[in-house]
Formats: sequence, C-alpha cells, structure tokens
Amino acid sequence: MMSPRILLSILPVGALFFFAACAEEYGSVPEVSVEEITPSVAELDAVHEIMEPMWHQAFPAKDFTAIQASVPEFEPLLLALEG
Repeated sequence: MMSPRILLSILPVGALFFFAACAEEYGSVPEVSVEEITPSVAELDAVHEIMEPMWHQAFPAKDFTAIQASVPEFEPLLLALEG
C-alpha cells in the first residue's frame, strides 16, 4: 500500500491534470448580445408603471384614495403576469 504522504502529493497533481483536461479552450465562449442577456418582461414593466408611484408616493403618504384609484388599472396587469 502507498504511504499517505505519497498519496497526498499525487492527488493534487492528478486533480490539476483532470481539471485542465475538462477546461474549454480560451475564447470558446460564444458571443452573446446585450439584448439576449438583459431581462425584459413587458407585462412586468407595465405592472411597475402602476406600482412605482403607489409604493414610493401614495403608500408613504398614506394616500389610500390614490392606492384604491389605481387598483382597477393594477388588477388586469397582475392577471397578465399569471398567464
């Protein structure tokens, strides 16, 4: 049986060769456009248009009339997100 000292010195070298063999070549990552990796959900943007003034203006001011007034606009947008 191999001594533990020899085994501990061989394992890191073996791991290094293993990971080097698995690595892809430099530059092999495909080009990806900014539009492809930029998240954009039209329905979520529409919800944000209504939610942002409610959250940042009406809610801190405790303007419950403004919050209630925006509910009819808000509900169909939330239903669109579910679909």
